[in-house]
This record gives sequence, C-alpha cells and structure tokens, in this order.
Amino acid sequence: MQQQIFRAGLGRRLRPAVALGAVLPIVGALLGGRESLERMGCRAYFTSSSPDAVLGAGVPDTAERAALERARRFRGDGRVGPLRWAKVHRTTGDVELGPVRQGVVPLSGPTTTITDSDYGYPIAVSDLLGVLRVSDGRPLWSRRSGQFGKAEPYGVSMAETFDRGTGRFYTATFDPLTGTGRWCAGWSEDTLTWPSPTGRGALIPVDDGTVLVPGRSLARVDARNGHRLWVTAPAEAPYQQVVSGDGALVAATDRGVDVGIVGLADPLSELAAFRLSDGRPLWKIADRAPADDRALVQQWALTERKVLGVAAGRVLVAEAPGGVPPGRDRGEYLPKSGRLAAYDLTDGRLRWSRPFRIGQRNERVNLTVAGERVLVAEPDRHITAFHAADGSREWSSSVPKMPDLQREALTARRLYVPGPKNGLLVLDLATGHATHSLRNIPQIRAIAVTTGTLVAQTSHVTLAFSLPGH
Repeated sequence: MQQQIFRAGLGRRLRPAVALGAVLPIVGALLGGRESLERMGCRAYFTSSSPDAVLGAGVPDTAERAALERARRFRGDGRVGPLRWAKVHRTTGDVELGPVRQGVVPLSGPTTTITDSDYGYPIAVSDLLGVLRVSDGRPLWSRRSGQFGKAEPYGVSMAETFDRGTGRFYTATFDPLTGTGRWCAGWSEDTLTWPSPTGRGALIPVDDGTVLVPGRSLARVDARNGHRLWVTAPAEAPYQQVVSGDGALVAATDRGVDVGIVGLADPLSELAAFRLSDGRPLWKIADRAPADDRALVQQWALTERKVLGVAAGRVLVAEAPGGVPPGRDRGEYLPKSGRLAAYDLTDGRLRWSRPFRIGQRNERVNLTVAGERVLVAEPDRHITAFHAADGSREWSSSVPKMPDLQREALTARRLYVPGPKNGLLVLDLATGHATHSLRNIPQIRAIAVTTGTLVAQTSHVTLAFSLPGH
C-alpha cells in the first residue's frame, strides 16, 4: 500500500512519496485506503471555509466588558506590561489557544467532547480553525471543516479530524499567513493511536516543520509537502507519547495520563529513544508483566511513565505504579508516591532520580521542564526546581494554590502559569520567587509567549500584553 497525498484544490492523486509496503509491511497502512474516501475527506478541508466573520467579530457580554475595561486600565507591574490589543470572538463555545509561531497565534473552537470507545477517555475536538497576527491581533483567516484537533503552526498550521463512520482520520496543513491548504492525507486507524489520550492527536509537530506519527512505528513526515522522511521498525505496542529535544526523539507506549490518575496497566511498558535526523534507535527500556496465570496479579506493579521532555542531555520522566493491585477498587486506589527519573539521552542509563508525593484523591502532582530545570509542584503547594543534568535542588517556593504547570508559557527568565481563578502566577526561574499578575482578569484558560508579547485566552476573548525586558 502506498501513501496518497492530495494537494490543495487539485483533488487528484500525486506520485507516491514513499512506498511504505516496500519498506515495512506493518506501516503500509499508515497512509492509504480507498481513494474516494481520501478525496472526500481532504476536499472538505480545502473547500470549506468559515461562512462569516467569527474571530474578532464578537460582542462582549457584561462580564467580558468589565474584564476588558480592567485590562485596558492595567499599566504593567514589571512582569507583564500594558495591553496591546484585545479581540472578542463570536463563537458559541470556548476558544482554545495554540503556541505562537511565525508571528501568528492559532485559535480553535468551539470545543466538542467525544469519548473513546475503547478506553473511555474524553477527547476534545473543535470545528473552527483560524489565526490572529500577534503584532496587532488582526484575524488573517479562519475556516470550518468538521471536527478539528488543536492547531499548532510549527512552520505550518495543522488540523486533524476523525471520521467515526469510516474509522479514519485526516490531517491537513495550511499556510499560517494565508490559510491556503498545502497538503492533506487520510490515515488508517489500525496502526495509529486514536483517539489519543494525550489530547495532542496522532501527529506531533516538531519545530522544523515536520511532524511525527506515533503508532507501532514512528514516521517523520515533512509537513510542507507530506513526504515521508523515515520510519522506524514496529514496536510491540503503539507509542502514545512522543517528545523531541537535543536532536533526539523519545517515545513511550504508556498513555501518559497525569501521574496519580490511575488507569489499567498494559502488559508492556516501553521507553525508547531515536535519533531525530534519521530515526536510528539509540536505546530502549522495557518492562513486561509475567506471561503466566499470575500476570493479572502482577501486572499492576508495572511502571507507568509520562515523558516530560529532554533537557541538558537527560530524558526526564515521571514514573508511578500503573494499574490497580488485586483486591483494590479502581476508583479508590491511588499510589502514594512516584519518582522523577532522569535517563541519559545517549545510552538510557539512569543518572538520577527524586521521589515525589502524589497526595490524596483528586490531587495530582504537576511536573514540567523549564529550560534546563525540571519543576515539581506537589500537593502541599510547594514548587521545587531540580537541575536537569544532575538532579541538584536549586530552589523551592510555596504558592497559595496549586497551579497547572503543564499549561505554562516560558521566557528566558520567567515561567507564566494561569492562576486557579484569576490572573497569572509568575515564577522567577533563577530564584523561584512567585508573584501574581493580571489579578483582575478572571479565568485565563491558556497563555502563549513570543518575543515581547504575552497572549492570554479567556472563554471568548484573546488579550495581548507587552512583556517587559524583551
């Protein structure tokens, strides 16, 4: 089976970029299927557009008007500067914010939740995709094409949609400045992890304009034209997490749910590293449940891993027991602790580890990589920073309420996190000193930063503030 790529507006089959069946039979189904389905799904992306103005064309309600007025009166506090622009969107649901790339910030929404029939995970999908120019907030383009996944313009804007009737999903890429469709492909559900419990979809963007396809094999695809660059040998279980950094990829077969949110353990837990340039394997760590009648009893003790990132030559992973011990109810059992593990990127050796507490039911630990530090926010409302290279403790800071570190935005000096209710928590990365900013702006859902600008998203309003020192 061969890859089928469709160019914007052409609706015709192009010369296959890679004959996957000739490379690895198991990934022959990654791209392909019936051409009629392919054409129909891809044409929907490139021919459907927003029928009227949505982004920036909304009328604020009473609460939004009050928040906008407070934002306009904000003069800066040394951590966040004055308001540069604000846009209210005419949508029926919340708008989601993506990362800033190439001078634009992507928005998607309103969000609909579907449920994975196999695992029961809620999957958020959106039916609007568009971008705002960061310099002045001008909407550049928007379109509607069914159920989009979250858009992320890593050199291009990407969108995904899943056809529940055919068991296939489609990926399209767009020029970030004009919205012109570049390429589109339909993907088989058989070899890909869909729906993805990580919420990122089946394709993982990389900053240089390529995407990675997690499945039983990893495939690197040029997002500008759909060409397959390389593909790895198949693993025993599908990869469900992929991160990149320091010229390498790290993939895990675990679902990567938040540590402390207990799920059913899989019989295999694998962590593997590959060279980004050509997909060459670097190392692999695999834990397997016993293949005998005791397997159901012992399987719960397998390690569940969440890959946090790569920094200072280390692969940083949050680890905790997976599954539920025999005789314990799944809804009540929660492991008391886990560990932060740092593996050598070159050979997979464990270089250091630190324990962390998970807490009580409905409490969870937050971990994130910030530059060459890894931050751990534990249920006692303390955030601790460890140096990624050797695990040395750099600082510990107390905060009034537990922030969600995985919604962070980074500059060279600071980490910005949406507050539990209002405003932003701002952490000085060198000292750990925690302060608050934008206290009068309620319910900031997401933030993104670029040189000189911080973009904040509430339900229907996008706000852009200047950043001091940039």
